[in-house]
Amino acid sequence: AREVIPIRFCYPGEGGDKWDKIVGKGGKNVNENYPLGEREEKIIKKALLRIKSILKKDSFNIIHIGVGNGRELPYLEKEIDFSKHNYFGIDISRRMIDNTIRYQKNVLSKWSFVSFILSDVETSGNLETICKFAKQNGHKNNFLLVIGQGVLCSNTDFHRYISQSLEEGDYILYALEGDEPKKRKEICLTYDVHEIRDLLKVGLKRAGIREGKFLPTIFNKELSRVEVYFQKDDGEKILCLTSYKPSSRRALKQNLESSRLNPILIDYLTGAHAYSALCIGGKN
Repeated sequence: AREVIPIRFCYPGEGGDKWDKIVGKGGKNVNENYPLGEREEKIIKKALLRIKSILKKDSFNIIHIGVGNGRELPYLEKEIDFSKHNYFGIDISRRMIDNTIRYQKNVLSKWSFVSFILSDVETSGNLETICKFAKQNGHKNNFLLVIGQGVLCSNTDFHRYISQSLEEGDYILYALEGDEPKKRKEICLTYDVHEIRDLLKVGLKRAGIREGKFLPTIFNKELSRVEVYFQKDDGEKILCLTSYKPSSRRALKQNLESSRLNPILIDYLTGAHAYSALCIGGKN
């Protein structure tokens, strides 16, 4: 088996600033070399429209998984009434959380309840603890948001942790860029930009690996995901990044159901070439 260095090892500390260079500070200065960011913006806008009616009916703890540097917050502000709902932002990187607070202070100042939590949601039990904490300190039900998190969603354990964390009355919204066979080459090229490779080098450096080169990004058809490899000078290949791209509504549904999630609505987001999935808790 090839060696794997999970990308989450890259994000803490200096990795948070590397992320800024990929997507632009707080989304205000979008990196032209990272067109994936523009597609993610379309995904956010379209996906949030799918849940407005649910959010009008009750008050929720909005648990935003993977805050990054806060570039999604202005879109949440436009579509979600945060005088009614509580906001919990989750990230593995303290630097990213600090950057979000700094970049989005005007947006956050308008919201009635804001809490940021430093946590690795790919570790068993962490997400369950967060969800319980939100209910103890906020409303009775949670609404989780996983938007543009193809890397996180390529980890099947993560879906299982989501399933274990959802209770009756809870929801989760996934929104993910999809696979498009005619554009696979274009999509792969967006992962070959030097800003992403600089981020991945942080994880390699922490593993004591410095000599070698990145290979061109490939698309794994069997697993429906993008894969980025680093080849050491001795020829050994290290898997540095994977990003799940669902190929169809049916494929996404099967993926979620295999982790005991209960999708009640799966949509193709026209114009963004993405899929959204709304799952409800309490049925598994």
